[in-house]
Amino acid sequence: MRLASHVHRYAEIGAVLARYGWQHALAYLGLERFTRTKKVSPEQTEELLPPAAVRGILTDLGTTYVKVGQILSTRPDLLPEAYIRELEKLQDDAPPLPFQVIREVIEDSIGQPLEDVFDEFDPKCMAAASIGQVHAAVYQGRRVAVKVRRPGVEHTVETDLDIITSLARRLEQTIPAARRYRVAQVVQDLGDFVRRELDYLAEARNTESLRAAIGDNPHVKIPSIEWDVTTRRVLVMEMLEGVRLSDRIALAKSDVDGVLAARRLAETMIRQIFLKGTFHGDPHPGNLTVEDRGVIGFMDFGNVTCLDEQSRQLLLRMLLAMQRGDALTYADALLDLTIGSGEVDRRQFIRSVDVMLRAYRQPIPDTGRIGQVMRAAMDLVVRHGLSLSADMGIVVKACVQFEGVCRRLDPDFEVLDVVNRMIVPSVIEEALSKETLARALASVRELLDVGLTVPRGINQIMSDAAHGDLTMRIQHRGLDEHQAQLGKMANRIAYSLMVGASIIGSSILTAAEVNRADSGLPLMAIVSWAVSAVLAGGLLWGIHASGRLR
Repeated sequence: MRLASHVHRYAEIGAVLARYGWQHALAYLGLERFTRTKKVSPEQTEELLPPAAVRGILTDLGTTYVKVGQILSTRPDLLPEAYIRELEKLQDDAPPLPFQVIREVIEDSIGQPLEDVFDEFDPKCMAAASIGQVHAAVYQGRRVAVKVRRPGVEHTVETDLDIITSLARRLEQTIPAARRYRVAQVVQDLGDFVRRELDYLAEARNTESLRAAIGDNPHVKIPSIEWDVTTRRVLVMEMLEGVRLSDRIALAKSDVDGVLAARRLAETMIRQIFLKGTFHGDPHPGNLTVEDRGVIGFMDFGNVTCLDEQSRQLLLRMLLAMQRGDALTYADALLDLTIGSGEVDRRQFIRSVDVMLRAYRQPIPDTGRIGQVMRAAMDLVVRHGLSLSADMGIVVKACVQFEGVCRRLDPDFEVLDVVNRMIVPSVIEEALSKETLARALASVRELLDVGLTVPRGINQIMSDAAHGDLTMRIQHRGLDEHQAQLGKMANRIAYSLMVGASIIGSSILTAAEVNRADSGLPLMAIVSWAVSAVLAGGLLWGIHASGRLR
C-alpha cells in the first residue's frame, strides 16, 4: 500500500464502511486504525449489510466505486442475484462543472481557442456524470455533442484503483474464499475496464467498431465522430435527433410507433450479439433514442464488447436451441463457454438445462425470455462450480436491458417472434456468405491434404513391415518405482537361495565330519556355519529394515 499518499482516502473509506454498520470488515481490510469506531464482532454485523447498503456504500465512495459497482452488476457468476439487481440501480450522476472549467479543458486538449473551433457552443450542460459532462455545439455547420472529461478525475480514479487493488490483495491473504474467487485478478480486470472509460479516443474507436458491425442499416443510427477535434479528454460526435427512451413524458407526447420501435431495437441487438459478435453493452433507456419514423439511435459507447468467433457461434447455437427447446445442444454449448476444470455430471447438467428451458415459456415481467434463460444459465454454471468470462456477463445484462426496453415500448412484445423471423434466414445467409464459404474451402483443402498424405504414410508403414524394417518405440510412464521394487525382490530371492544353500551345505559338511572316526566338530564345519549365520542375519535385518517383516 502506498499508505503515506492515501491516508486521507483510507480514512474516508473506513468512515463510510463504519457508517453502514460494516465495522467488522475494517479489520479484514486493515482500516481499523483510520477510524474511531468501536470493534464489532462478525456475529453482530452479519445481517447489517443488505444489497441496498452495498449500493449506498459505493455511491458514497464516489466515481470509481460507482463504476466498479456498475461493472459488477454484469457478473452474476460473482454476486447473488439480489446484489446484481441492486447494483443495476447505481446512477452515475454528478453536479455540472462551471463553463469556464470546461472551456479550459477543451482549449488545453485541442490547442485552440474555443471560438476558433466551434461555430457555436452552448455553455449550459446537457448531461453531467462523474467522469465527464456533455454540451451542445455546432462544428463546421453540423450539430454536435461535445463530451468533456472532468479535470483531475484520472488522478482520483488511479488513486482509488490503487487502494482497491491493495485491499483485494489483503483480502486474499486473510480470507480463503477471496483466494478461491481470485479477488485480486477480478479487481485488476475491473480497473482495466474503468481506465478504458476514461479514454475518449477508445470510446470513439468503439463507436466505429459498432458502426461497422451494424453496417448499412437505415433503421439504426450511430453518431459519426469528428476525429479532427477528438482527443483523450474531449469527444465530439454527431448530435442525435429523436426522443430519449428514458424520457417517458416526451415519449408519450411523440408520434413514435412503440411496436415498430421495439421490433427494430430487438432486431439490431440480436444481430449485434448473436450474428456479428460486436454489440452495445449497455442498452438502457438513457442510452437510446427513437425518431418518429422508428429509427433507433445509440449513445455512450464506453462499453462496446467484441466477442471472439467461437463464443459468438456458441451463443447463436444456444439461442437456436432455446427456440427449439433442445436441452442437449444448449447444455453442450454452455459447457463449451465455461471456464474451470471441475468435474461436471453431464447427465445432471443436461437435466437442469431441460428444466430451465421449460421454465422460460413463462417469462418474468420486465425481463423477457432470452434474458431470463441466460440469467438462469449463469446461475446453473455457478452451482456446478464453473464460471463464465466477463463478456458473457455483459451479454446477459445487454439481453435483459434490451428486452426490458422493448416491453416498455410494446407491452405485448415477444422476442421469439423476432428470433423466428430473422435468425434462420440470417443463419442461412451467413452460411452462404463469402467469409463462411472461404473458411469451408480452407477446411476442405486441409482435409484433401490429409487425404493425400495418409495413404502414402500407410503404404510406407506396410512396406517397412514387409522388409522387416518396422521399428516400434514403446515408452512406459510411472513404472520406474515398480521396476525398482521388482529388482529388490529378485535380489532378495537370490540372496535367500544363497543363504539356504549355505545352510544345507554346512549341515552336510558337519554330518560328514561327525561320522568320521576322529569325531568332534571340525574347523571347516564351524566356519561354514558361521558364514551361514552371518548371511541369514543379514537377510533378516534387511527384511526388518524395509518394514515388511510381517
